[in-house]
Amino acid sequence: MPDKPIIFALANPIPEIYPNVALKIRNDLIIATGRSDFPNQINNLICFPYIFRGMLDVNAKKINRKILISAVNGIRSLTKNNKEHHFGKDYIIPKAMDPRLMHEIPSIISNTALRTNAV
Repeated sequence: MPDKPIIFALANPIPEIYPNVALKIRNDLIIATGRSDFPNQINNLICFPYIFRGMLDVNAKKINRKILISAVNGIRSLTKNNKEHHFGKDYIIPKAMDPRLMHEIPSIISNTALRTNAV
């Protein structure tokens, strides 16, 4: 396994491996789960409601790859530009209820939908 491996243990409610167990084996790894009681929760609440909000705002008819990529890039930007948390092994993605998501992601989606003729 390479240095600083990333593990996505996303089965819910019981992940394939718990973070505390994985970290006992390798303390340099980054682990994400589908659970909110561990750091790095991977959850569809992080992007789907905001993608739909942005699409509805411009009456878009389809979601294309550029729209999805813009959502990911917007989330990445929010993660790296956070004054409360520092990007690192315990913070690779915003929390599902991070209010910055609802303020920034829909406008990114709307702009991308307009630019890519998804309307």
